[in-house]
Amino acid sequence: MTNFYIADTHFSDEKCLRYDCRPFQSIEEMNERMIQSWNRTVSPTDTVYILGDVGGRKLAPLKKILPKLRGKKQLIVGNHDGTILAHSFLSKYFESISDYREITDRYKGKDYNIILHHYPSPFIKDHYQGNTIYFYGHVHNSHEEDYTLVARLYHFLNHEDSIRCHKMLNVGCMMPYMGYRPRRLEELMPVMLEQNQALYDYAKDKQNALKEIWQDIHQSLNSQRPFEQAFIAHKNGEICHENPR
Repeated sequence: MTNFYIADTHFSDEKCLRYDCRPFQSIEEMNERMIQSWNRTVSPTDTVYILGDVGGRKLAPLKKILPKLRGKKQLIVGNHDGTILAHSFLSKYFESISDYREITDRYKGKDYNIILHHYPSPFIKDHYQGNTIYFYGHVHNSHEEDYTLVARLYHFLNHEDSIRCHKMLNVGCMMPYMGYRPRRLEELMPVMLEQNQALYDYAKDKQNALKEIWQDIHQSLNSQRPFEQAFIAHKNGEICHENPR
């Protein structure tokens, strides 16, 4: 039995066909080819962790697609999974449904704590521990994924050991390394390490310029002192939920 990971398949979701620039001519082609790729990859005894947004909001396509997908499917709920949650005859195709999961998986003989969540976060449980990995989805290949890269870049700029510890990866199916099919940890780990190395090298090469940018940001915030002023005002009873300004 092998663990697989994937997010944001969005079966039958025409908007994502355009939004992600998916390499399919139609929804029908996308569904069929993704199902075929899935079933060539996953055996009936394998476990697939789906990190949200399985399909669109239409009921009929999900009724046809979910029974065709091989493996023991574990759903980590995304913001487009309301149709599945609302119908028990769809949710029965998943062995578990949760908002957040932590599991153990192995890579090169070592156990790793895998945190699974639909939404990305730069700060996670034990993210400075070398054996913690965070898989997420939601942001697709959009500019929002760039924000996660900037957050990781900041970690590498300020913490020498982050390159070994801060492991997180977007497992959205449209990412180049995913190829619209579930992937194993042994396939995803090299991608994470390569990303970390590239971000670390960039942070060290541009560290003076980057630190100037962060200093300018902090100086701008400190000059206006919005958070400090709000804290002092709240402490003095000048603002509260019953007396907003």
